[in-house]
Amino acid sequence: MATPKPSRRREALTTTTQVLAGVEVEVRFTRDRAREHGTTIHVPDPDVTENPTERTHIRGRLDSFALRQRYHDEATHQARAPRHPDARKLFNALERARVEAAGGLDYPGAGQNLDALIVQRCKENLYEQAITHDDAPLTDALALLIKQAATGQKPPEEAAAIIGAWEPIFQKIGPGGIKAFADAVSSQEAFADLSLELLDAMDMLDGQDPGQDGDTAAEDNPQGQDQAPDDSPQEDDGGEPISIEVAMQV
Repeated sequence: MATPKPSRRREALTTTTQVLAGVEVEVRFTRDRAREHGTTIHVPDPDVTENPTERTHIRGRLDSFALRQRYHDEATHQARAPRHPDARKLFNALERARVEAAGGLDYPGAGQNLDALIVQRCKENLYEQAITHDDAPLTDALALLIKQAATGQKPPEEAAAIIGAWEPIFQKIGPGGIKAFADAVSSQEAFADLSLELLDAMDMLDGQDPGQDGDTAAEDNPQGQDQAPDDSPQEDDGGEPISIEVAMQV
């Protein structure tokens, strides 16, 4: 029996993703939720839904994946990733913001698709109703602010509440600090150094020197105690907010 030909919609999404990634990637369509592994991504089949919002989400997820392949080096990321779970989570979110900001500058169409992803995440997690920082994750709020500073584009209306909820923290970081992040989006190494300086100022590095990379940190902890699991800045649903007791130490 002959293999069914891919629809024009799936074919177009696959081609666009491969071109945007700049490297060989594989796109698989499924009836399950989106997931990634290395250079392969599984996304819901766009032919199954007639919902324009869901199709926009699929495009945004594919663009996020492709831009990460183009702009993100996993070895560089892991070499600098901090050990503390909360610090690593914020470090990942900052790198995701860098990748999306860089991609939005170079590929405006992809940036629009990524904004649609943010809108959906805000709606699904009720971030539009966020009143205090306890209601909104610092990771998404800070990532959005850096993206805004780098691209000059305001975050979607749906994200205004989570940014406002963290305004006291952003004022302590200062406009110069956010501007420094925005100016460094084209350099993963420089951006990572700034991220570690921020985490150090927040007392989140758990004894790790801000200039110390992950390999050196591993040598200092040969038994692997208190090591966070390996991960990378893949697209997620925002997750749990970082401890306010930790974050307020900025």
